[in-house]
Amino acid sequence: MNENNIVEIRNLSVNYETDDGTLYAVNDINLDIRRGEVLGLVGETGAGKSTTARSIIQLLPDRVGHMTSGTITFEGETLAKAENKSRIGTFDIAAKREKEKNEARMRAYRGERISMIFQDPMSSLNPVLTISDQLAEVFLMHSEERLSKAEIDRKVDEALRLVNISAERKYEYPHQFSGGMKQRVCIAMALACKPELLLADEPTTALDVTIQAQVLQLMKNLQKELGTSVLLITHDLGVVAEMCNRVAVMYAGEIIELGDADDVFDENQPHHPYTVGLFGSVPDLNMSSRRLKPIDGLMPDPAIKLPGCPFADRCPKATDRCRNERPAAYKAGKLQLKCFLFENEGGEQ
Repeated sequence: MNENNIVEIRNLSVNYETDDGTLYAVNDINLDIRRGEVLGLVGETGAGKSTTARSIIQLLPDRVGHMTSGTITFEGETLAKAENKSRIGTFDIAAKREKEKNEARMRAYRGERISMIFQDPMSSLNPVLTISDQLAEVFLMHSEERLSKAEIDRKVDEALRLVNISAERKYEYPHQFSGGMKQRVCIAMALACKPELLLADEPTTALDVTIQAQVLQLMKNLQKELGTSVLLITHDLGVVAEMCNRVAVMYAGEIIELGDADDVFDENQPHHPYTVGLFGSVPDLNMSSRRLKPIDGLMPDPAIKLPGCPFADRCPKATDRCRNERPAAYKAGKLQLKCFLFENEGGEQ
């Protein structure tokens, strides 16, 4: 494992087994998260961003979500690896015991070394417990020593102050907080044990623009102060420009573009046709236009495993080869692009 990386994802594929058939959510992706960086994971709804994050922390839906190939390594230790295909969907005592053993091991990582901020702050907090009780639970579960009530209260107060919430409000319930304050409580819970990695799954989606800016600035300050690595999942390119060091663009379960944020936003760099379409869909305040320029068509059905590039049916530059053969990741300019257009530029990655 590269010592500059805190997480290495290799050949990750994740399927969801439903009553209607198999959904191919993530398809053979490779991704590194470096120490101390904010990596943005960008893409449309249904692209596989949340599934990728949940795979790292092993929170895929039980009996439905399955990691069918690949490995995920954290600090040199294997967090997850592909399940045995013959065991998926069957009752196997040995497999059940192995899963229980792995779940016990993962509890030592979750919250303490790897934390996650979920999409909806409204449903992330328990409505019948006070904020103090919910924060205290984090410290009780992950503290190596037995803490007194006074010590837990002090830690709860410090966690709330870290996110600019008065400690006097710790005995209140979630319904007494605004959406922005609930999200700040979720951030406090995620950062309570000073994790090495934070997975932030669209943390500002449910908030208005003013509160979004406050929450993002808070996350930025805390990330710098604690030196935490962050995987920031979003579909908002403005958030990416503000927060991220590097960007991975995801489409239909694949990483199709990867590079430094400055290069992804540089129009002079070569880009994947999907990324070009994404930026073309963003309103330009300096230009007058009657309509936005959306990308034609829809993302492919995840129940169908396509032989070629998943973007081919929407791409204005697609050829028959694109529809029948899957492109590798090629080096083009300063970026890594999964597109045959760049096959001869810098070689395969």
